[in-house]
Amino acid sequence: MVEGEIPACRRLAALMESGALEPAPIWSDLGTFDGRPWRGLVDLVVAGLPCQPYSVAGKRLGDADERAIWPEFIRVISECRPAVLFLENVPAFGKLFRPIGERLEQLGYVVEEPEFITASEVGASHKRER
Repeated sequence: MVEGEIPACRRLAALMESGALEPAPIWSDLGTFDGRPWRGLVDLVVAGLPCQPYSVAGKRLGDADERAIWPEFIRVISECRPAVLFLENVPAFGKLFRPIGERLEQLGYVVEEPEFITASEVGASHKRER
């Protein structure tokens, strides 16, 4: 697991300790994570890249924002080569997805059209679309 927010890392560790999640290592920096040792061991990567660079609630700097870490995400995917990817983000990110989708296609992935659902559709109390 790769998670840059310390409270989220603590939550993941607590879930592992309680048995709700299988034990797994947690990295705090995608930039230093090496996906190569995981090649052939990881079937699915689920990623929620930081939304602040693309969110209408933020400064909307897009790829110019230091939190736009999708190039590192692509690097890790190219290193570990999971069978399936699931990427979550805000609707505005979908408009900027083309370069990411093209890079994934160059790696041999079939990229589906983005589909957006509300958080409430999966049981959350709010309606934010992702």
